[in-house]
Amino acid sequence: MNLQEWKQEYKSIRHKIFNIDKDLGKQLQMNKSSTSKNDISSIMKVTEKSDFDREKERDQIFKQIKFLKQENEKFKDKLKNFEKTPQYLQKIQLMSESLEQKMSEFKIQQMEIFDQIAEEEEQLENELEIFNERLPYYENSKFENIEKKKGIFQICEEVESDADEEQSYMNNQQNKKVYQKHFTDKENDSQSGNLEETIEDIDQELEHLKQKIDVIDKKIVQNGGKNQGWTNQDQQDFLKIRVRHKNQITKQAFLNDCLSILGMFDEQQIREHIDKFQKYLQFEEDKKSLMQTYKDLKEKRKEIQLEQIRKEEVNQNQKKQLEEQQKKQTTILREKQKEEILQWKLKKQAKEEVKSESAKMMLDEEQRERERIRRAQLEEQKRLVEEYKQIKEVEKMRQKEREEYEKSISKRLITSSDKERIKQKEEEMIKKKQEIAKKQQLLKEESQVKKQKHDELKQTKYAYVPSKLNEKTTASKMKEGEKVETGKVDRFGSCAQTFGGAPVKFTGRAVPSWRNGV
Repeated sequence: MNLQEWKQEYKSIRHKIFNIDKDLGKQLQMNKSSTSKNDISSIMKVTEKSDFDREKERDQIFKQIKFLKQENEKFKDKLKNFEKTPQYLQKIQLMSESLEQKMSEFKIQQMEIFDQIAEEEEQLENELEIFNERLPYYENSKFENIEKKKGIFQICEEVESDADEEQSYMNNQQNKKVYQKHFTDKENDSQSGNLEETIEDIDQELEHLKQKIDVIDKKIVQNGGKNQGWTNQDQQDFLKIRVRHKNQITKQAFLNDCLSILGMFDEQQIREHIDKFQKYLQFEEDKKSLMQTYKDLKEKRKEIQLEQIRKEEVNQNQKKQLEEQQKKQTTILREKQKEEILQWKLKKQAKEEVKSESAKMMLDEEQRERERIRRAQLEEQKRLVEEYKQIKEVEKMRQKEREEYEKSISKRLITSSDKERIKQKEEEMIKKKQEIAKKQQLLKEESQVKKQKHDELKQTKYAYVPSKLNEKTTASKMKEGEKVETGKVDRFGSCAQTFGGAPVKFTGRAVPSWRNGV
């Protein structure tokens, strides 16, 4: 199929959907009553809401995909501008991990949504199959006349002929009488004073009642629950019809109304539902009676407990009075005992003073022994600590040597690419040094040329002046004379003519006046 054909088919399908939505009431084969209009409006609201949710979900998915694409582009740009530094490498690694985590989370989220949609679709298919099975009954109820069949009382009798259900009902009725009898018996027991036994009996009866209520709840569930297996809407319609007929659900008119309004169910199903509804009402009545007896027993239990509390309060008051009397007697006895204890203490103190001196001597000796043992232990601990320190220092030295050795090995282990890179850098450095040397040589030659030109200019300019640089000045002649006159001789002999004789006031070297500034 070409793209153009596909587009045309897509447009035609959209046009059909628009027409179906426009004529929704006609397609559903309903009249224009208020109920059908309300149903259509509710369906339209549901469809609009589903369309809005679908658009919102699609926009959200596209936003997430766009965000992931942007993150991927950023990661690619970072890889293009890669730098061989540990910080940059760590940054790239963190970016890749975060990007991978976000993508995995997005995939998991979409998988969960897909699984949920698949489950909902499967559930919808099952509901549609049930609807298709019930649709013929609904169509036949419109165009065919309702046949007269046997009354509802006969059906109820046939269905209620189940032995288990009848037995359960009789048991419930008997239980009511038994509980009422027990209730009166326990009143007499409480009056006789056996309160604890009555509370235990009441607890047992309450537990028994709970079990009975649970049995009724299970039967209600087996019967189909509150709606007897129908949906909430169908059950509400059924109850409305029941109210309209003033709870006379055994009449044929009630059955005809149910068939006309509840078109998805046939007559047999409605009769079965009526039977189940009657059972449900009976179960609810039994449950209410059991709950009432349960409440009465609870109230009785509370009264018995209050009676126990009152008796306990009376007993406590009596105990308090006895305790006060005992306290008075104990105070008198304690005063006598205190006097006896004082006399006994005085006698004991005299005996202990005699023993205290010998005990002090023993204690001093024991303390000295403990101190000696403690010092010996401290010295032993110090020795062990020193040994431990030495061992640790040796281990540190070995560790340091090992690390230095590993570093030296790692430096030796250089790859071919690193060697080429180092070689290129060395060649570049050599070229730079050669260029710098050439520049320096050129500068040196230029300075020599300038100096030579300057010297030539000086020679031509002052050629007529005789040179006096090698002539001795008067000051130097005077110094030489003074040195010879003093006859200064050191351990190496007579002093050389180094101008190192007597100090001169002016320490600088003599320069002729015509040479100043040159």
